[in-house]
Amino acid sequence: MGGGKIFLHLICLVLACLSVSLVKAEDPYRYYTWTVTYGTIAPLGFAQQVILINGQFPGPRLDVVTNDNLIVNVINKLDQPFLLTWNGIKQRKNSWQDGVLGTNCPIPSNSNYTYKFQVKDQIGTFTYFPSTLMHKAAGGFGGINVYSRPRIPIPYPIPTGDFTLLIGDWYNATHKVLQQRLDLGKVLPSPYAVLINGQSHASFSGDQGKTYMFKISNVGLSTSINFRIQGHMMKLVEVEGSHTIQNMYDSLDVHVGQSVAVLVTLNQPPKDYYIVASTRFTKRVLTVTGVLHYSNSRTPVTGPLPVDPTYQIHWSMKQARTFRWNLTANAARPNPQGSFHYGKIVPSRTIILANSAPLINGKQRYAVNGVSYINAETPLKLADYFNISGVFTTNSIQGLPSGNSASLATSVMRVSHHEFIEVVFQNNEKEIQSWHLDGYDFWVVGYGSGQWSPASRSGYNLVDTLTRHTVQVYPSSWTSILVSLDNQGMWNIRSAVWARQYLGQQFYLKGNGKFPGPQIDCVTNDNIVVNVINKLDQPFLITWNGIKQRKKSSWQDGVLGMNCPNPSNSNFTYKSQIKDQIGTFNYFPSTLIHKAAGGFGGLNVYQRPMIPRPFQPPASDYTLLIGDWYKTNHKVLQNTLNLGKSLAFPDAILINGHVHSSLFIGDKDKTYMFRISNVGLSTSFNFRIQGHGLKLAEIEGSHIVQEVFGSLDIHVGQSMAVLVTLDQTPKDYYIVASTRFTKQVLTATSALHYPNSKTPPSETLPIGPTYQVHWSMKQARTFRYITQNIFIYCINHLQIANYISVGTYPST
Repeated sequence: MGGGKIFLHLICLVLACLSVSLVKAEDPYRYYTWTVTYGTIAPLGFAQQVILINGQFPGPRLDVVTNDNLIVNVINKLDQPFLLTWNGIKQRKNSWQDGVLGTNCPIPSNSNYTYKFQVKDQIGTFTYFPSTLMHKAAGGFGGINVYSRPRIPIPYPIPTGDFTLLIGDWYNATHKVLQQRLDLGKVLPSPYAVLINGQSHASFSGDQGKTYMFKISNVGLSTSINFRIQGHMMKLVEVEGSHTIQNMYDSLDVHVGQSVAVLVTLNQPPKDYYIVASTRFTKRVLTVTGVLHYSNSRTPVTGPLPVDPTYQIHWSMKQARTFRWNLTANAARPNPQGSFHYGKIVPSRTIILANSAPLINGKQRYAVNGVSYINAETPLKLADYFNISGVFTTNSIQGLPSGNSASLATSVMRVSHHEFIEVVFQNNEKEIQSWHLDGYDFWVVGYGSGQWSPASRSGYNLVDTLTRHTVQVYPSSWTSILVSLDNQGMWNIRSAVWARQYLGQQFYLKGNGKFPGPQIDCVTNDNIVVNVINKLDQPFLITWNGIKQRKKSSWQDGVLGMNCPNPSNSNFTYKSQIKDQIGTFNYFPSTLIHKAAGGFGGLNVYQRPMIPRPFQPPASDYTLLIGDWYKTNHKVLQNTLNLGKSLAFPDAILINGHVHSSLFIGDKDKTYMFRISNVGLSTSFNFRIQGHGLKLAEIEGSHIVQEVFGSLDIHVGQSMAVLVTLDQTPKDYYIVASTRFTKQVLTATSALHYPNSKTPPSETLPIGPTYQVHWSMKQARTFRYITQNIFIYCINHLQIANYISVGTYPST
């Protein structure tokens, strides 16, 4: 075995060690040992080689409860490396266990791997299946049912029982033959049949008058299905972990990789009834049947099969729009699903992903934005963790279709942790697509025909669309989703149509970092130890803006006059005490022009409990990092300065890294503290909240005479804390920051949201100061110390605010 493979084997062993600490000790554990083998069965009437788990086809069903810890020891007895992925399980902060080649080393033949993960804060209907090669075409899949904890109510009476139906297209060729065909650059033929639970005929029994849940998943390779039960209506209650508005359907389209749960009441005369699944959007319709058997029935199934929909795309798209969130129902937690107001958050950016089917080097491939993914020998997650260069690239795939010739790459797209983004799947092909995102669920806000445009947003459902993990995109159409990137890790976004995934229609999202950086909340006299690991290609330092570094501790100040810069691939540990300080501060990079690329964050120092403060404790506080921003990267800006040129005017102003920031939510008549810092490069701004006064309470560690202002000028490097009481009519109000003393005024907005508000902000932004230097200087003179305040250390009795950064006006 070569040295590189030995190293790869060693770091794969490290993966198991890293995952141990990620399992919660206080929740129940469930242990499983699964042996994966080949076997021979005859689902179509002739012998076929399939993949068995513990001798079962499909594999064992996992019935678990929210927050259970699952320990699954998988023993691979196949003649090829093998992995299982857990379709729809979010793997919170735990992409090490996701079971795809970008995050896990495949399990070699005659070896084992133990998955350790928690079904954290999830309920619903999910599946698992092999993610390696074309193993999925041979089986190895099974159901995962996550039930609510007993104390969490569900929005329907408990059914008498439930049935898991794993339905999918099936080939009469082995998985190795199908793989060989794809490796030769050929497309797969049409499937041969459709199976229900690995059979061409299945039966489900129940008692007359009772209600049963049918958990239906499409585990096929490529084909959408329509599901129906003769003479019975289906009440849709759950889609991939979302409780839905309980509409009634006579048939349901379920696309590749998707899962739904329906309630069926056996309210017909006692006999047997057909259960039917048939393919959709295919020239030749394949059909599989089962039987719903009343326990007191003596009459076999009779009559024609229930008819499938006669309409195609329009009918299916119209049905998909009727799937809506039950806003008042609990999900895995007691709070209602609708308590997260996704539709009121302005996305930080829009990513458009266009699928295509190019020929590359004369062979059929599939691509996303012109890039066809190729697997690396080293899992991307390991390469990222161990800083192994040359494994993947973050500049090969762009957030918009390029229009360039298709290329091969191990493509990774960078995203910021806690970003809220819009993703548009654009399908210009004549085949239906199905897209899956590991690690997250997302809000499906819109479907439409033709080309997506910004005007398409007018038709979005921003109130009660459901969340799910896999979404269909109809031929010559688009689908739009909103995603809250709240799960740190490396996550696969892929076509659920498995041949397309195998030949390159996938990539990874890398969301490890925070922009802005992590907020530091500490208390007076805390000792802060921050180990900074520099993974940039340039030396790096962080300075702690306003922290005094007492007791001759300028060694920790983080500027080039005091510290050696932290070299690439090295670390430095800052050790300092927040001695005798309170207030609103921040940190940022002090090296080169790194600050223009981010790396800044909030630093809030709270008082010790025994020290009174001159205002009532606010209900909560919010940190707002506001500053000018350039589209040009920091290296280009640095080069401009090195050439002796001035920087151009900034392109935007951002609030917490966004032009249109997310909502700040508070309760009526409560008071909140807004901690505002100017983290920009060059530009002062004015801050204001529509309809609300700003009671200035603190400036960079100084408690202030509490005057109320309609708006405040905050200059580069400065920080202030204001108290805002939500005493207006419940609605949404603009939060505005706009540049000062500039010919062109740049503006960023957010919203102050009252919880019971159903009214968005009015169209007119609150107006900033019409006067410039004189107005701002006059305001600055009003900032005064509280001289009678019992402060954290002895103060002199001067009525002057104590600043760490001070503005100097033009010609003054």
